[in-house]
Amino acid sequence: MHCVDTGGVAYDLALDYACQTYGFDHPGGQNDYGQSWNKVKKEFVIPMRWLLTCGTPLVVLAHEKEKEIETRSGRKFVKMCPNFSKGADEFFTSQIDNVFYYLYEKNQRWLQIEGDEYITAGHRIRNHFLTSSGERVFKVPMGNSEEEAFMNLMTAFNNEQECSYAPETTTTTTTTEKKGDTPQTKAPVTAVRKSFKK
Repeated sequence: MHCVDTGGVAYDLALDYACQTYGFDHPGGQNDYGQSWNKVKKEFVIPMRWLLTCGTPLVVLAHEKEKEIETRSGRKFVKMCPNFSKGADEFFTSQIDNVFYYLYEKNQRWLQIEGDEYITAGHRIRNHFLTSSGERVFKVPMGNSEEEAFMNLMTAFNNEQECSYAPETTTTTTTTEKKGDTPQTKAPVTAVRKSFKK
């Protein structure tokens, strides 16, 4: 398994490398119709695509940021999203299959795997992460150690978790696929956001 910690730092390194390699201070001030930005994109995308296609799972870590969302009706709300720059966000959004959110709530550590109005999360893993009664798991307790967290995660993955831990006022979201999509055959890609807010 490969891990990128963090996806935002990886993009910043690609930006710095492109600036040094191609001799500009910043791609935004070149007035070259986006050619400098394309060079940054190339330096970022090529190694990321290698990681995506090398046959092993890829985990991309990200810190969190609050993003204001406005609906078509004009309603505004704040949603917790990965702290990526625009270029990194566009790439990872198109490539990541599973988005998990790690948080600390009510003196417990949790891994939220379904999204709600405030948290960006979700996955495309079929026939897994169901409770013993068949309900979709909303979040997984992480316990007090790495060993307990792994054991609980595998329990949830194997459909043996007793409770979904979904809030009564929150409807869990399901990831829909475009017409004609086929089941995923590539190695899974997961983004985990680190949150230490209490």
